[in-house]
Amino acid sequence: MALLTAVSPHAGAVTLRADAPAPAASWTQNGGRIDIFRIGPDHRLYERTWTGTGGGWGDWAGGFDTPLGGLAGTPTATWTADGSRLDVFVTGAADGHLYQKTWAAPLGWSGWADLGGSLYSAPSASWTRNGERLDIFAVGTDHQLQQKFWTPGAGWSAWGSYAPPAGGLSGAPSATWTAGGTRLDVFATGATDNHLYQKAWTPSGGWTTWADQGGALGSAPSASWTRNGDRIDIFGVGTDHRLYQKYWTSTVGWSDWVSGFGVPVGGLSGAPSTTWTEGGSRLDVFATGATDGRLYEKTMTDPSSWTGWTDMG
Repeated sequence: MALLTAVSPHAGAVTLRADAPAPAASWTQNGGRIDIFRIGPDHRLYERTWTGTGGGWGDWAGGFDTPLGGLAGTPTATWTADGSRLDVFVTGAADGHLYQKTWAAPLGWSGWADLGGSLYSAPSASWTRNGERLDIFAVGTDHQLQQKFWTPGAGWSAWGSYAPPAGGLSGAPSATWTAGGTRLDVFATGATDNHLYQKAWTPSGGWTTWADQGGALGSAPSASWTRNGDRIDIFGVGTDHRLYQKYWTSTVGWSDWVSGFGVPVGGLSGAPSTTWTEGGSRLDVFATGATDGRLYEKTMTDPSSWTGWTDMG
């Protein structure tokens, strides 16, 4: 299997095999930086970063310390609106706990914080754009949807749970806040029918029941609101190893499921990761090749203009 050489910010040269699991990506809201994270087969966290003003993509970097027993599955990453803080969450390989690592200027990266839990799936995290609340969701070993959230005044909540739709949930959920904390949406794949299910929270209405959005997903979904709350996009890999999209706009409502994106040779595997820049000027989707384990990127700069797949290594 091919090896990718990466420069560690902590401990010299390291290598990342090209069969790493699904990625996690997050834009800063000003569009100046995007970060991608993956867990390598050595159960360590790896990062690749793009910056504007001529910086472009850096190499894969790793060498981060790990909790005892290492890390497993897919990480989740979320920036605050002003780019002052980046949080990464991932599941412990040995204990199923949620672990958190934070970058903030000027201190750099924190150590790993153990947030407990008993997780069956990878987590999904989303900051409100104003930075006043951070929410984490995952499917627990009881197959219920689990939630933990942080606010500046109270810190971290205890874990809470929500009953799943009939048939239960499979794989990781995907959570995304609108600007200012006006709405929080959580999406997950049904365990028995492979449909997409949606649950939403608003300050006036609280939590909705699960809404069946159809589809035939072979992966966990990935969702991202535009900052102005006019559009939300959902992506998943279908049972045919192709990328599928469903989106909602404030004027039209929900689209049908669409495909036609083409695929890298051999198709796609595992969950994609999608992230909008501020104001809806750019949407990026990252996914893993089914046969080569490499990371691929596809970008939309307007609704009718998608790039081809770019091999990110």
